[in-house]
Amino acid sequence: MSNEGAQVDGAVTDSEKGQPLAGVVVKAQVDPSTDYNYMRSRSSTTDQNGHFVLKDVPPRKYKVTANLPKPETSGSAIKSEAVTVSLGDRDHRVMDFKLTLPKSEKALPHEVAESFCRGFTYHE
Repeated sequence: MSNEGAQVDGAVTDSEKGQPLAGVVVKAQVDPSTDYNYMRSRSSTTDQNGHFVLKDVPPRKYKVTANLPKPETSGSAIKSEAVTVSLGDRDHRVMDFKLTLPKSEKALPHEVAESFCRGFTYHE
């Protein structure tokens, strides 16, 4: 962990199969977001094991989301609900997200929807 700012890490998995999801964008956006503080937001993309790390996150309150981008062929992006977290200098938070994937490419957007965050635990 860095000496500057906080760190948020964790994993993103499929809520039904528990499989890791690669290519998910996890973003910590300042809450509330303004034209003056958007540069404090951080994002990371999950690796092949579904892991992500947000480093050097400035102390502040954030809304953290996991977003699986829209496939090139069809469908829509899948996004978790935002989880609000307050970070202090050198804090370390673990956040694991579970996303609900569509049953098929023909699923309607409202059938895809409900994805959720399992939460986070604080580690010193």
